[in-house]
Amino acid sequence: MNRSEPTLRSIRVANEEDAAAIAELSRNLLEFEKSLNGGMGQLNPWAGGVEEILKQMMRPDTLFLVAVINGEIGGYIKTIIVGHQLGPAELGFARWLLGLVESGGRRTFNFLLRRPRPSVVLSGGYISGIFVRAEHRRSNTGHLLVEAAEDWFRQHDIATADLHVLFANSAAREFWEELGYEPVSLGMQKKI
Repeated sequence: MNRSEPTLRSIRVANEEDAAAIAELSRNLLEFEKSLNGGMGQLNPWAGGVEEILKQMMRPDTLFLVAVINGEIGGYIKTIIVGHQLGPAELGFARWLLGLVESGGRRTFNFLLRRPRPSVVLSGGYISGIFVRAEHRRSNTGHLLVEAAEDWFRQHDIATADLHVLFANSAAREFWEELGYEPVSLGMQKKI
């Protein structure tokens, strides 16, 4: 991009037409995280796929936001509301989640969300993923996506937002700390 051209950027709720771009960015995020954590294992074939993104977009507890930069998707953030704060139209997922927890799926659910304390009630906002194309980094795009996600949480009376960052990803840790996020727990692993 020519430096003299103005950058036209907006943040908006993603729609079905954005699924392919989000899938590409999601796969890039997963592959980057895998490069930082060799013990992560192989990515599932459906991970970061268009069908998977479309399925997630249908969930009432999940919101994808995109950064549109000069007419193209330059980044995305995926947010999830977990727990009792959901409104009446969203209780279908809450009932499903409660059934999963009560049926012994609590360990699986906590593992999927990387929740360190399965004995606590799950509630609040969760930032499940964010990725900005390399050419748009350090342009405030990531900050704008996070601000929009936090606004969505506030609209649902969510008081906290959680997320997980690979320890090896120092740039991401710095990004989140710059936005006021603080470490809560440290996951550890040993190769055996």
